[in-house]
Amino acid sequence: MALSKRCFRVDPPKSLDIGKWQVTVDLISRIYHTSCGVIVQFKGNEFSTIVTSSNHDNFLSPEDSWSWEIKSFCRRVVETREQLYVNDALAGDEWTDAPPVCQGPVRSYLGFPIFWPDGRVFGTICSIDTKSTNYEISFIELMQQLRDLISGELQHLSDIEQLQKVATTDALTGLYNIRGLSSLGEKRINDQQRFHLDLAVIYLDIDNLKQLNDKYGHEQGDICIKALAKSLKLSFRKTDIIARVGGDEFVVLALCNKGSDIELQQSCEDVNQNFSENFASQYSDSIKLSVSYGIKIYDTIQSLPLKDMISEADRLMYAHKNRKKLALK
Repeated sequence: MALSKRCFRVDPPKSLDIGKWQVTVDLISRIYHTSCGVIVQFKGNEFSTIVTSSNHDNFLSPEDSWSWEIKSFCRRVVETREQLYVNDALAGDEWTDAPPVCQGPVRSYLGFPIFWPDGRVFGTICSIDTKSTNYEISFIELMQQLRDLISGELQHLSDIEQLQKVATTDALTGLYNIRGLSSLGEKRINDQQRFHLDLAVIYLDIDNLKQLNDKYGHEQGDICIKALAKSLKLSFRKTDIIARVGGDEFVVLALCNKGSDIELQQSCEDVNQNFSENFASQYSDSIKLSVSYGIKIYDTIQSLPLKDMISEADRLMYAHKNRKKLALK
């Protein structure tokens, strides 16, 4: 899952040292003599505490969350993208009706927005207290520096994610490459066993691509490969793993229920039809471009090493290609 779509509380990135964030909020609690130091993530329509200080009088827990619809200090920070310091929430009318104040213990709030590298708001870093406060400007500046440290960590996580994406993605098509297929394929086999589903392995290849390259050049061949990649994306589910494993060879891994043979066959035919209508037809007078495929479905008992599953689907693809050649004679 993309980094920006993950709830760090439920699914923290492996490269995130959450202990550093815990040290940060504990420091906030001690330095500011406050009831709660906390880092909050805003995702979807909800705020969720990621880490909260470990002092005994803290009223927030790492399991707490609240809706955007609730009037809150963190919501104001996200809306304005600016810092917010309320030294006494009971002074004046602005915050007296906010649930954290009228239904909870909050009396003081100092918070800064935390940003993703692309400028979107990740969430907030806050010092929240059950008594009014009077922070000096140096304390407010310190909170900003702590915020910048967390934003820097998000930049680091994003850089790692980008490197991982480059390492597992095919540059021409944007699909997974062999490395990505191997990594995600093993996870998909585990999911197959876990959920007691079948695993379909589909191998696809473009017929007569060499003729296209020889006659029109490899640049046109690359356009052909990208056209098939687009057809695969249109015909298979977003949850299916689609990878380019060779020049014009592709593999699809799909979890499925028993009896999905016809449905998978239709998906492959849809790929071929879409590819033919939107690309191959322009060469129909000189080169017969089409897609050959092989489908092999494994149940949990038949489960084999991934490379053996792919090899069998590859064999079936060549059998399909040979049948088409014989039919033309």
